[in-house]
Amino acid sequence: MKRFERDRMSGKDFAAALAHLEMKPGAFARIFGAEIKRVDEWISGKEPVPHWVPVVADLLRMPGALGRARQVAAEMILRDNLRGEDAPYLEKDETP
Repeated sequence: MKRFERDRMSGKDFAAALAHLEMKPGAFARIFGAEIKRVDEWISGKEPVPHWVPVVADLLRMPGALGRARQVAAEMILRDNLRGEDAPYLEKDETP
């Protein structure tokens, strides 16, 4: 028996949360270490949105939280294997 029963965020609601944050799916993927393909699957409804995503999306609405999340992620990324570049990304499109 599961301890908690939870509502799941829909892909449409996830897309709306990203739009509210003015965040692209790729930026969300980069910050949270997810594959962009997986994030796209959550948005399209091909895969269920994980339970932690609505919590994180809500926390990112707090003043300064999104910028701080971007900064921490940029500091942790050693190399972008898709772009063939080294981090940080703070000079690029995700500047807080």
